[in-house]
Amino acid sequence: MIATGITEDGGREVLGVMVGDSETEAFWTEFLRHLRERGPSGVRLVLADHHTGLVNAIRKVMIGAAYQRCRVQFFRNVFGVIPKDAAEMVAATIRTIFAQPTENAVRVPGRHRRRHARQPVPQGQTDAAGR
Repeated sequence: MIATGITEDGGREVLGVMVGDSETEAFWTEFLRHLRERGPSGVRLVLADHHTGLVNAIRKVMIGAAYQRCRVQFFRNVFGVIPKDAAEMVAATIRTIFAQPTENAVRVPGRHRRRHARQPVPQGQTDAAGR
């Protein structure tokens, strides 16, 4: 595993490297403690994949730091499970979500979309997806 960090002036640095045989919480805890011992302080945000062991280790070791799932991994996971013909629409929706300025701006339209998606389509008509 390789951990990189971004400095306050926007530079990138390799913080540490470690070889492990699994991605368990125990491994991630050891890796993050190793990083912390090397000196990075004031960590405010950790961007990472969404392995349960990793997320738990971040919360345990990087006290006070926020965790955010890596967008690249998120997109790979999403596009790995949706039908290929839906990819363009899903990508546009996700880009819209990530472009919102606040959490509330994301959540309010999302509730509306979910409510709309559950409404039955009157007989003889089709919804936006042609159903």
